[in-house]
Amino acid sequence: MSCDVVACELHTLPSNCEEIEETNFDSNFQGTDDVVYTVANAEQEIKLFTNAPSAELVVVDGGAHFLSASHPKDVDNALIAFVGKYA
Repeated sequence: MSCDVVACELHTLPSNCEEIEETNFDSNFQGTDDVVYTVANAEQEIKLFTNAPSAELVVVDGGAHFLSASHPKDVDNALIAFVGKYA
């Protein structure tokens, strides 16, 4: 079984997904201080993106669950790079 995903945060994937067939996903930011979703979870789930051109886990030291609130500049820069890569 596999899942088709356009773009999403890793922690929102259905639990029955074994791999991701199609995605524009490039990188996932994960904070070390996220008490809801751990770096270990993200490390396991990034492996599901087997058919993505690239799938990178970026660990943000001190980042909380909502990285856009705790580390807005990191998130902004990543979004700008992502859009620039595919625009």
